[in-house]
Amino acid sequence: MKARKILAAGMALMLLWQTGAAVTAVAEGDAAPQAPAQENAAVSGNGELSAAADSYSLYAEKYKDVPYGPEQVLKPAADMTVQEFEGVPCAVDDGESPLTFRFHLDAAARYVIYVEYYTREGKSSNIERSLAINGEIPFSEASLFVLSRMYRDAVPYNNGFEFDERGNELRPTQEEVFGFQETALKSSTGYYNAPFSFYFPAGDNTLTFTCVREGIAISK
Repeated sequence: MKARKILAAGMALMLLWQTGAAVTAVAEGDAAPQAPAQENAAVSGNGELSAAADSYSLYAEKYKDVPYGPEQVLKPAADMTVQEFEGVPCAVDDGESPLTFRFHLDAAARYVIYVEYYTREGKSSNIERSLAINGEIPFSEASLFVLSRMYRDAVPYNNGFEFDERGNELRPTQEEVFGFQETALKSSTGYYNAPFSFYFPAGDNTLTFTCVREGIAISK
């Protein structure tokens, strides 16, 4: 089934200007391979892990016949903290409270979720978040998503980087680069190659990102 990216440029700009953040959802992907047994998790409406959720394999099989939905740009809640990074308004989460995006669907549908985020200064660890749909983690793997940071060589390349006293080239030191990245939400272990496909019922829906590690700023 053909993927359709959910982003109308004018609408996205309007939402970013009014609310400081948005999340892009994309219709993409199909049934998942069978996964090994994993620890189960779920999340309550306040973002705390609680009960149990199925693995993604069972989740994908359950909703495989649900059609993909039309493009959506998700509007965040009005109580988010908003800051600008490189001139772009972003919803900021320092781990103190979850970020919740709200939207309405006329019919049940599946989506792949893309997040554009700004890597802020932190402890150099990967950014980690759990995702809840309407107050619950939809499957166990959604209890942990890893959003990577960006690095570059700290020294310029000049016919090599740095050399020891014997003329052997040394591995260059890495330094972090702060900027925007976009990624689809997918397996943190690499077991599934394709991004995850999420099911949403008809009516009002919420997406809640809860901090596991490090701060984040989401632009769309």
